[in-house]
Order: sequence, then C-alpha cells, then structure tokens
Amino acid sequence: CRFDGRSWRTYTAADGLAFDWVTAIVEDRSGNLWFGTAGNGVSRFDGVNWRTYTADDGLAHGLVTSILEDRSGDLWFGTTYDGVSRFDGVNWRTYTTADGLGSNQVNTILEDRLGNLWFGTQGGGVSRYDGTHWRTYTIADGLPYNEVRAILEDRSGALWFATAPYDPPRGLTRFDGSSWRTYTAADGLADDHVTAMAKDGFGNLWFGTYGSGVSRFDGMSWQTYTTVDGLADNRVTQVLGARSGDLWFATLHMGGMGNYVPSLTRYETDLVPPRTAFLSKPPSVGASRNVSAAFVAAFSESKIEFSYRLDEGAWSSWSPVGTWVGTNLSDGVHTLEATSRDYVTNVDPFPPAATFEVDATPPAPLLTSPAFGAVVRGALQVRGSADDARLQDYRVEVRLAGARSWDPPIAALLAQSSVSVRDGPLATWDTSPLADGLYDLRLSATDSLGLTGSAQVTVVVDNHAPFADVTAPTIVSSSTGGNVFTTNAEAHLYFPPHAFQKDAVVTVTPAVDPSVPAWTLPAGTIQLLGGYDIEWGGAPLMKPARLEFSYATGGAGAAAASRGAAGSDAGGARQAAEHLALYRSSNGTWERIGGTTDPSAARVSLAITAPGTYALFVETGVISGPGTLSSLAFTPRVFSPKGAFADREVGISFTLGRAAPVTVRVYSRSGRLIREVVAGQTMNAGANLVRWDGRDRNGGYAADGMYLVTVEALGWTERKTLAVVR
Repeated sequence: CRFDGRSWRTYTAADGLAFDWVTAIVEDRSGNLWFGTAGNGVSRFDGVNWRTYTADDGLAHGLVTSILEDRSGDLWFGTTYDGVSRFDGVNWRTYTTADGLGSNQVNTILEDRLGNLWFGTQGGGVSRYDGTHWRTYTIADGLPYNEVRAILEDRSGALWFATAPYDPPRGLTRFDGSSWRTYTAADGLADDHVTAMAKDGFGNLWFGTYGSGVSRFDGMSWQTYTTVDGLADNRVTQVLGARSGDLWFATLHMGGMGNYVPSLTRYETDLVPPRTAFLSKPPSVGASRNVSAAFVAAFSESKIEFSYRLDEGAWSSWSPVGTWVGTNLSDGVHTLEATSRDYVTNVDPFPPAATFEVDATPPAPLLTSPAFGAVVRGALQVRGSADDARLQDYRVEVRLAGARSWDPPIAALLAQSSVSVRDGPLATWDTSPLADGLYDLRLSATDSLGLTGSAQVTVVVDNHAPFADVTAPTIVSSSTGGNVFTTNAEAHLYFPPHAFQKDAVVTVTPAVDPSVPAWTLPAGTIQLLGGYDIEWGGAPLMKPARLEFSYATGGAGAAAASRGAAGSDAGGARQAAEHLALYRSSNGTWERIGGTTDPSAARVSLAITAPGTYALFVETGVISGPGTLSSLAFTPRVFSPKGAFADREVGISFTLGRAAPVTVRVYSRSGRLIREVVAGQTMNAGANLVRWDGRDRNGGYAADGMYLVTVEALGWTERKTLAVVR
C-alpha cells in the first residue's frame, strides 16, 4: 500500500508486483522503489512501470529477506537460501559461503560509516565485507548467538547485533571494533528477545522486544515503554525512526480466534525540555561545611531525572532523587548547578545555579604579649590581634592556671570590644592584687556566624622577690653570671661572670632522700634542715660560686630546728648558730665543707666549686684540725658596689684548719686601710665566707681600682687583689 498523506493505494501482482507477499522495501537514490518478495524475486517500480528480477536474471534466489543500496549505488539482496546478490544496474554478482559469507541464509544487511558491509546470517554469525576481503564473527569472537536478525550502527560507530535464539534468548551485543559487550534484562533491557532496532535523531537507541515492549538506551541508562505508556502491544516486530523525529512501532496483538492481529503505534517525540527549580538552597553564608539542597522539575512534570555539579566539576549521574548533600566543603564561595531531563532525554538547557559561601573556620586571634611562660609583674599591656572579617567581638580573660571553667567568678574579664585589632593593644592587666603563681590568659574572638576561636597562654605572675627569673631552675649567663634562688630563698647561689664557659642551666631542688647515714657523720652531728640537690648539667665551673643557706624560722625545713642543739630562746639560737656547718654528699657519704654563720641574717655562707647534695647540720662536738689558713678566693673577682657590673658585694672565701678568730681587711694599692671587714671574729673550721659591700670606713663607696685583701688567722696571713668598678 502507498499512502500520500491523504489517500491509500494498494498494489498487487495484478499491477505488476512479483508477488503479493512483500518481505523488504528500499527506495534507491533515483527514487525507484524495490520490493523483495517471498519467493518470486524482487520488483522495481519507477512510479509508472514495474520490472521484476528473478534467478533467471542473476538474483541468487527468489525469496528475498533484505535489500540495501550502498554508497556507490549498488543494490544488495539477501536471500533465504543462496547467499547475497549485488546488482550494479547492469550486472549481477552473487556471494556465498564459498566466497567467505558466514552462511547462505542472510537475514539483514547494513553498511557502516566506513563503507564496510555487514551481513547477519542464519546460523553463520555476522560477516563483514570491505569490498575485497571477508571476515566472519561468531560465538567464538563474542557474539552471543550465531543467528543475527538485525544490525544497527550508533553515532559512535559501534555496531549492535540482535540475535534470535528463542530458547533461551540471548539479548543484544555491541561491538566497537575491538571488544564485544552483551546487554540483557539484567542491564536494563526490557527483554532478552530483541526483534528490531532503530535510532532516533538524538542518538538514542530503541530496541523492540517480543513480549516486553520497547527499550530506549541513551548510552548510560535504560528506559522501557509498554502498553501502560501507550504502546499498542508489547510484542514489537519493527521499529522505524521517521525524518520528522517520530517513531513507529509495528506490534502483534493476540486476536479473539487465537490469531495475531498486527497494529501500528506512532510515538510523537517530546522536544520540550523540563525546567529545573530549587526547592531549597544552602544558606547564602553559613558556618557549616555540610549543607544540602533540593530541586524539582517545574509544572509537576513526572518521570524526571536530575543531575548536579559543584563549582563547574563533573555532572553527577542521572537519578530520580532531587536532592544534593555537600560534606566537608572548603571555605569560600561555591556554586551548585542542578539540571533535569525527561523520560525522552530532553535536558534543561538552562540549569539554575545557587551560589553560597562556606565560612566554617573560626576567627584565629593571636596573643603576642605576654608570651607563653612569660614572667609578669605590676600592670602590663596585653597585645595581639583579633581582626576576623566577620568579627562580632573579642574578650580578654584571666584565671588561675588549670581552673575548671572560664565562667565568673572563676575567671575575670579584662576587656571586651567589637573593634578589630591587628598587632595592637587589647587590654591592660594589673597583676598587683594577685598572688604570685601561674595564670591562664585567654583571648577569644567570635564572628557573626557564631564561631569562636581562642588563643591562650600561661604566664607567671611574680610580684614578690625572689623573682621567677632567678628562681631555680634558671639559666645562668656565661658572660654576666647571675643569682639562683629556691622559691622562698631557703638556698641562694651566686655565680660570677665567666663562671661557666657557656650558658648553663642551674637547678636547686629538695633532696630526694634527706636522711643521713649516721656512720658517715662526726659524733654529735645532727641534721638541721633538709638538703638540696644542686646541679648545673655537667658544665665545668671555672670560678667558685657563692652558696647561702637560710635557717630563719619559717624557712623551708626550719621545723627541724627543734632537733639537736637549737633552743627556742635568743641565746640558744646564737649558741646553735656557732656550731652550724654545711655538708656535701655526692655518693651517699657526707663530707664536711664548713660555712660562716651570720646570726643577724640567719644564714650560713661559703664558696663552692662542685655540684652535689648540700645540707645544714648542727655540730655539738669540737672539730679539730691543723692550724692552717688557705684557699683565699673572691666571688666575684671584679664587682660594682652600685650594681653596674657583676654583683653589688664580693664574697671573700677561705678555709680554716680549725676554729679560730679571723680578721679581714681591705687596703688600697698605696697601702692605706680602706675597711676592716671583720676583726677577730671566731669562725668554724672548714670553708668560710665574709662579704664586703665596697664601702670604706666612712660609709662611702670605694673608688674604682685594684684593692688588696688580707685574711689573718692561726698565725697565717693570706693576700690577694680584687677590682672595684663603679
């Protein structure tokens, strides 16, 4: 039948058609129509006249299954039994298995974009002919079955083959020139029995199945249409893509008498894409790195899939779920785009975008002064930076170190402001009312999004001497020397300049085991105070250091003063002081060192040259020894009474063989007596130390220069020079 858009015209054998059973139709480039028949050859109709070709003319067989016009204008006719015939308008040429064709039963013919001809056969697989050579592909190469009913080339140049075993059906196969891939119902195909194939103007592939409708494949996803969608029947025998873009589906319907009734369905392609709209967007500015959005197709359009991308990245896979969740997003401005497509793959050409900013990083305030571990006293300025772009305010607070919270009254607010500060003053802190000790100082900054960042340092408030910078452990400078105290000045060390070759860390800590093996001490010797371990890390000591032990009531370990000979009255205290001595231990055995007692200052002093454990003892016995005077030394050798260099006083140390009166004098270089430091004062055996404050007999400061110091005791005189500088 011919339909011109208005009326139908039927042609039969009576008009010139070879046979009324038509199996294939092709229009050639000249406008001639060719009709293959089921047994009587092929007929050509030029619009006026009919001409039939049979085996007598050169056609391989009268039962024609398929017709193709190739790019050169030659016509190819597949037959059921005797191969395929080519007709160039004058001559016929037949190809069979003898030439390389897979089987003489040819079901379908296709010419690919390269000009190769493909012949789907009944049982012989598919054969390719390039004009010279034949190549046949079968199950051994990747074809699921050797009966090929239809061939289709997609827009990428890959070939699709529908095979037709009925028990069981094998699906369809794609061949890209090097590898094979079979698709079945498990991949999304409606049914494994594929009867027809076509492609539409958008490049989508359509596959008719026998009993399950038609499936569309866009290269990524599958969509199946059945009678529910409007198809006349789910048994599809032919599919055609018209120039208009419409698709035609030939189907078979089981009639009332058990006969199949053919029907035809036209599918009008929907060319209108959906419109995508955001239902919800991320906040324009947010403090969370995890945000979400939702989107829909406008006008309540159904069967919609969505895709999205962030910051011009790759689009996501299509999904019917219209939501997006972003996690662990970086700070900054982001753009989310969402698009949609309908069930015929029309895609929204103008995807909407949502721009938003993530600022999940709290402000980063900085405390620059005081620094962590700094020693502070009096009133000081707290400096640093609090300058976040979204700063709401900053706070400066202080509390005792390690306190359980920052809430008042545990913590005190020093300052609060909404004005940004960059490397400048933040608050003034008066530490005077506070007890000495460790304090936490915190600067916190909050932005307009509610995020808070903080910086915290722990400092030492030190308003009462001895100050923390000279409290053990501390670093003693090689060039200037320095003082080292225990926390409450129970022990005091002074190191003169250049006592060490390089800076040294000096530690003075209570002895771990202050008990004393009795057999290591002279008879009648009793420990008065707990000892101290004095160390300087193995650094060699180049000059003697000055050591003082305090035994004042209330000092560390002074409760032990009730032991031994120390009494509670003033006279008893003086009596005990006359018998006090320092001992040193470095290996568990005590060695008597000595020391000069100053009852007015309640201290014992001497010069030391070695580290170790030092402790104060009461001696009730008499210490005997040789009548010698030795080891005269100064700590420091050069000093400044006004504090310009080294120390304000000099320690004059010496050693007595036994207790004896001692006289110490200072002379100028010309021999004039400047000061009699001590005169006939009885001192204990061992190391002793007296101090000169640099003043003369009239109370004035001695002039700059060299001075001679003499020590007289036990009939001996020791002399040595020292220097005074202003």
